[in-house]
Amino acid sequence: MIGVMAGLWLCKRTPSAGISFRLAISGALFLAVGVVWSGALPIVKNLWTSSYAMVSAGLTLLILASAYWLVDVLGRRPIGTEFFRSFGLNAIAAYVLHALI
Repeated sequence: MIGVMAGLWLCKRTPSAGISFRLAISGALFLAVGVVWSGALPIVKNLWTSSYAMVSAGLTLLILASAYWLVDVLGRRPIGTEFFRSFGLNAIAAYVLHALI
């Protein structure tokens, strides 16, 4: 659901720093809630605890906000990222690479 929320923010508007800021603030809040919650419910990936879900969602939103700001808002394409662009556009390549690894 958090990913759907982020996707809706990204699809409905033209690229702006405000969207990146909202994503970053949301990510920081999810991360903080997950860390605080870990005192009562440990962060365990194998059990997919609620605190793990909050921490992983927070980190993912922070990474997404950084990438969105760098690529869509500033219009920069860091050197060496063409592989990731082509990899992301080709789902079959992702599936085959996953099977090979």
